[in-house]
Amino acid sequence: MKTHSLKQIAEFSIVLLICCFPLFYRLDALALRQWDEARNAVSALEMMQNKNFIVRYFNGSPDYFDVKPPMLTWLQVVAIKFLGPDELAIRLPSALAALLTAGFLIFYFIRYRANRYAGYIAALVLVTSQGYIDRHLSRTGDHDALLVFFTTVILFLYYEFLTDNNSGNKRLIWLTMLMVFAVLTKSISVFMIVPGMVTMTFVHGLQKRLFMNGYFYISLAGFLIVCVSYYLVRESLQSGYIRGVWYGELLPRYFNTENGFNKEPSVYYIKNIFN
Repeated sequence: MKTHSLKQIAEFSIVLLICCFPLFYRLDALALRQWDEARNAVSALEMMQNKNFIVRYFNGSPDYFDVKPPMLTWLQVVAIKFLGPDELAIRLPSALAALLTAGFLIFYFIRYRANRYAGYIAALVLVTSQGYIDRHLSRTGDHDALLVFFTTVILFLYYEFLTDNNSGNKRLIWLTMLMVFAVLTKSISVFMIVPGMVTMTFVHGLQKRLFMNGYFYISLAGFLIVCVSYYLVRESLQSGYIRGVWYGELLPRYFNTENGFNKEPSVYYIKNIFN
């Protein structure tokens, strides 16, 4: 192995070890946080007990309050299986997803930009940003760190698909799989990046490359088939689930008409930008 390759491997390993400190140090020190993390923990424990890997349960009944798909719950169940039912097992999937995100950033800049130092800086900035390592993200048992991993990879690989003339259609298949995983993690949240992806496509004037590509429509059909199938299967096992998704995750929630979050008008945040 060449000397410069060994140097890069050493650098990569050292940076990842540094990233591990803010992500994993005393990860299980705090008790489970109220609301999302604690509720996710209960769902994971009940999934282990009832062996129902499609429907999320809470307090012995199908959960209609948190209607997200169970990708995170599956990973927490695996962690509980190996580590036991404690804070570390509940939070480990999120911390590992954050580490994978940092590792992907380094890999991307090495593989596609030949600038490993940009990758090191990006990874270190990410894991030392308080909003990323604080509650509700990479150090708690919430969905967001896993979602950030998928969306990060999707955006970077989609950019390469658009700008790399030698990019094959296999990348579309990878992107489809990642989009499916993201939906199974936190439902429609992944679609927040779609306007940016569409804008990226038109800014580069590459809409024909995408919309005239038969593989795009095959990938889109595959994405819809898998995601719709999950929701239909869960509806068959949990009657009223799709109605719960509509009110708990779709338009009624975004217009602040459900769940008691109606203290401010739907344009509150837009007005707040200007105020």
